[in-house]
This record gives sequence, C-alpha cells and structure tokens, in this order.
Amino acid sequence: MVAVRDEEGALTFAELLDGACRLIQGLADRGVGRGSVVSAQVHNLREFAYLVAASSLGGFILSPINPKLTVDDVEEILRRSGSRVLVSSMDPIAIPDGRIHVAIGRAPVDGEIDLAGLMSDHAELPAEPDPDDAVVMLMTSGTEGRPKLVVHSHASYWRSTVPVIERAKLDVDDVVLVAVPVTSSTGMHGLLYTGLAAGCRTVLLDGWDVVHCADIIENEGVTFSIAPATILFDLLGQAKKTGADLTSLRLFVCGGAPIPRTLVVECTEVLSCDIVPMYGASEVLAATMGIPGESAERLTTTDGRALEGVELQARLADGTVAGVGQEGELWVRGVTLFSEYFNDPEQTHQVLVDGWCRTGDLATVDAEGYVDIRDRLKDIVVRGGLNVSSREVELVLVQHESVAAVSIVGTPDERLGERICAVVVPVPGAKVELGELAEFARQAGLSKQKWPERLVCMQELPTNPTGKILKRELRRQLADEGKRATS
Repeated sequence: MVAVRDEEGALTFAELLDGACRLIQGLADRGVGRGSVVSAQVHNLREFAYLVAASSLGGFILSPINPKLTVDDVEEILRRSGSRVLVSSMDPIAIPDGRIHVAIGRAPVDGEIDLAGLMSDHAELPAEPDPDDAVVMLMTSGTEGRPKLVVHSHASYWRSTVPVIERAKLDVDDVVLVAVPVTSSTGMHGLLYTGLAAGCRTVLLDGWDVVHCADIIENEGVTFSIAPATILFDLLGQAKKTGADLTSLRLFVCGGAPIPRTLVVECTEVLSCDIVPMYGASEVLAATMGIPGESAERLTTTDGRALEGVELQARLADGTVAGVGQEGELWVRGVTLFSEYFNDPEQTHQVLVDGWCRTGDLATVDAEGYVDIRDRLKDIVVRGGLNVSSREVELVLVQHESVAAVSIVGTPDERLGERICAVVVPVPGAKVELGELAEFARQAGLSKQKWPERLVCMQELPTNPTGKILKRELRRQLADEGKRATS
C-alpha cells in the first residue's frame, strides 16, 4: 500500500519502515542517535518521509528548515540547534563544519553523501522511545522576528495527531494532499505525519501551480488537505474555468486568515466539500478545529472548538479568566504543548506558566466553547487612544465580493498615532475603492473609528510558508513606500 507519493515516484508503508530503520542504523554507525539533531532543508520530496518516520521511531530529533531561508539563516539555525546532520535538496552549503552533509533529490557534491548511501544495509526495529524524549524541533513562524526553536516530545506530537484524525474522520481510504512546504509545521505534522498515522496515501506537490494541483486532485482522488484559503480560492476558480473534477475533496481545513463566506458557499455548491477553520501554532500544534457540516456563520466567524485533550481560556491582563465572550489572551493547556524553546529558558518560562501556554493571541471563548481569534497582541491598531482589532475589521472586509484577501495594519499618523490601512488583494478583474470598503464596514456595523482610512492594493500578501500573513513585512513595505513618496 502506497504511503507517500511525489512527482517522481512512491514509497509503500513497508518500504518506508524498512528505509527508516536502515537510516537510524546508518546514522548510529556514525555516532548520530537519540538526542542528536538532524536538520532537513528540503523540497516536497517523498524521501523526506524517511526522516519523519525515523525520528518518530526514536532515531533522532528532526529539525525541519524552510527551503526559502538563505544560507546565512540556515547556518544560524544549524549553530543554534547544535545539529549533527544537514539533509538538503538545495544548493550545497560548502562549509567544512564537521557535520554530515546529505544530498536528497539531487546528486551529491564533494563532501556530501546521498540519503541511500547513509542508510545501513540492514537494521532492526529500534526500541520504543520514551514518550517524554524530544522528537522534533520546529521553528516558529517568524511573523514577529527571529524564529524560536520549539521542542516537542513524542507524547505531545502523537497526542495532538489523534484528535485531528478523529474530527476529520480520516481512514485508510483517504488521500491527503500536501500543497504547503512539507518542512512547515502544517506540512510535516498536520498533513504528512497525520496521514501516515491514519494509514492514508499522502501526495506531495512541490511548488504552487493551480493547474497541476487540480490535475493531482482529480487523478489521485484527493480527499483531504490543510492549506490557506487562497489555495482553495484558486482551485475553485480553476474548476469553474475548466470544469476540472475536484469533487473527490470531502474536507478542506483552513488556517492563518479568515475564511470568506462566499468561499464556504461555493465550496459546498461547486465541490460538495466541507471547509472548516483550524487554529494552531508551533507551540501547541493543532488546538482548535471546526466541525464539518456547521453553519456558514460558525465557519466564518470562529476558529472552531478545542480538539480532544485541549483546554482553552481567554485571560485578562491580570491573569484572571475572562467572561464568556470577553476578549483576552488565549491560554492553552493539554496534551499538545511543547516542552521548551531550545536553549532559551527565559522565553520558555514566559510562555509556559503553570502548565498553560500563553499564545500571544487575543481571543474570545463563547458559551459553547467556540474560539474567535481576534488578533495578535502586537497587531492591535491604536487609533486616537482606541485599541482596534485588525482581525475584527479583516473578518468584515474579507466578505466583500471584490476582496480575495485582506490584512489590516496601522500606519503612523501625527495626530491619531495610527490610522487604519487596508491592504487588499482584489478578486481578479475587480476594482476596489476605499470609499466602498468604508461603506461596507459601516453597513456591517463597525463603528467609524474602525473603518479603513487608507487602501493599498497588492497582487499578493507577504506570507510565511503556511499562509500566515507577515504583518511586519507589510509594515516595512508600507513604510518604504511612504519614504519614497516624501523623498
């Protein structure tokens, strides 16, 4: 039975297990074993599954690295993590650093070996790892600055997987699509690891191409995926344009940005597919998820309910629990929490408090346990002394028929401190006007202080690999634009 397929071939579950065991033994023969860090900066290649399986069996700690990071970024991460091995499908890093350099998906150069050459000729299934031992070292999204290295144990990684499988009702008949980088938390844990755990066939798409993706869904019978809503928006457009048959899709999970109401309606009408929100982070993995079949109101105005084994609270600035529907910082407790920020006890103690994880996200929790993520604590727009939630405004404006995506940021203002700027990606062929958006906000019930006062249209928003909008990059671009305008 096929476990993983990419553009060039496939691995069965038997081949994957055998290869993972031989990889563990090959590394052990070179002094790399449990507790050692193995880094991987790779494209969406099926061989990456060997690393995921080998780390899950207790062979080593896997540290995935975003393929878009520069050589300097990679060098810093290798140094910070103490990595013993770098597996890479990128251009070789010609540094005599004492690490084992492994080529994957390309021919090795001098000083490197290929993955097959690293594997032992034979190996046995290793002893079961301790549940509290580290299994992965993830990077935070980097939306606010230098990424932190997030360590998860075998226990937290596994226990956060089962509830997703159960709520999504995944089984061996499902086909999982990875259209985001497989080295991201969503790609590696939410899709590949989850798909392997559920016994699904997982299909890897390397690079975004809507035509090719539509072909894969149709030919492979893809049933499930997690990705930004923009990917589903593109797929729907392709289906309407070409008649591509994407009806095998039964569940599409979105995170990182509000889901437009029109997308929910069209997803149901055109594809007969459920679309649900999800909230998570590197520190807590998957924490909430919508329930398939819920109303469009629930799906577009909340981020779902806590998954099994997860407890959520909104807390006020003094640490007390907020009332029902009252906004506060979201705290998470349960089986999914990370163990530590690697080599950073100060940051760890700031975030992990008495068994709870402070997420840094502002949210409300209603009487039925539905969570509404309002904003990052650092993403509040302070306009004339009034704290305006950028997400509250985004949730309204994204429902406009001409808006494909939107991000609200504050821009400096001498009198008010900040003004509200709407950065919009228009629907293809549509024109968006500031006055029209302001009127739409008024009709939706937003007070005047929350209406957009500046409009910037872009072809796409800057995002990290899993679709989270990089607001610090947006602010930088807007600031640069302002400097050019006044020079």
